[in-house]
Amino acid sequence: SMLLQFFMKNPGKVLSNNTIYQFVLSLHMSEKLANFSLKPHIFNLRHKLEPNVKDGKFEILVTKRGLGYVLVDSSKEKSKTA
Repeated sequence: SMLLQFFMKNPGKVLSNNTIYQFVLSLHMSEKLANFSLKPHIFNLRHKLEPNVKDGKFEILVTKRGLGYVLVDSSKEKSKTA
């Protein structure tokens, strides 16, 4: 999906709802409306990426409250633990 492609092109970068919406649909709208429109798509994408998540604690596509969403860069996470 275009949404997943956009996140994969920007790993580790917090993307605002409006930025995501502008890229995926090439439309400009308020942050509030973009958030409302994106929620179901983010929900579906999260459940495809992490189908067995319990208690809504997603680790791949993370919400940054008040800022947007970030696709966690697993290569950087692995290097921190090594």
